[in-house]
Amino acid sequence: AKNERQDELVKWFTNVAAVLEKKMVSRGVPNLQTMDLWNAASMAAEMGMKVIPVGEDDSYPQIPAGRIVSQEPLPGTLMAVDPSSPDGRPQIQVVLSKHN
Repeated sequence: AKNERQDELVKWFTNVAAVLEKKMVSRGVPNLQTMDLWNAASMAAEMGMKVIPVGEDDSYPQIPAGRIVSQEPLPGTLMAVDPSSPDGRPQIQVVLSKHN
């Protein structure tokens, strides 16, 4: 009886994991460094993510103004993407280069 219950529990967990895997897909965050905001937003949208500019930084004079100089989460970070939730898209916060 104990082995039967264990087998049922394993089967139940396997079914739950399969359903969750179908509903949520993990994707790596793209590397948006040095991209302009529009191209970065387009690339992120194709992957089910959203780019949110959170500031500007003028300490990168070698990078043209309006380019991404940092992002959070970092490139390659796995994020869960739920395709059935357009408003709940994972966000990538970016800082843009600025020239004085």
